[in-house]
Amino acid sequence: MLTYMEVHLYFTLPVLGLLFYLLKPFHSKQDTFKYQFLLGMAVLTASIWDNYIVYHKAWSYCPTCVVAVIGYVPLEEYMFFVIMTLMTVAFTNLIMRWHLPSVFIKSRTPWIQTVFVRFVPIL
Repeated sequence: MLTYMEVHLYFTLPVLGLLFYLLKPFHSKQDTFKYQFLLGMAVLTASIWDNYIVYHKAWSYCPTCVVAVIGYVPLEEYMFFVIMTLMTVAFTNLIMRWHLPSVFIKSRTPWIQTVFVRFVPIL
């Protein structure tokens, strides 16, 4: 039986590494913002929910299968929040890279329209 950490090491982290490797030539400051913002939102909301649900004994985990516990939730669960959020954003960036409206903006486009077309879809 695999530990929670081994699942990350064997299955989720290699996929995340491959996605980041494929996206490296395309990475921008805008992508960094997307990763940070979405990661913050995911960790904040998921950690509150998971701590609540474990505290009320609706979910449990094997104490010998985890490395550490933060609050009521295993460290590996927090890693899961981070890894899956990064993986989702990276995969979305990869498949949407050539379909973003900002790629097709003409240089004569008014400034305000450019801002809305480039940045509103991110939010």
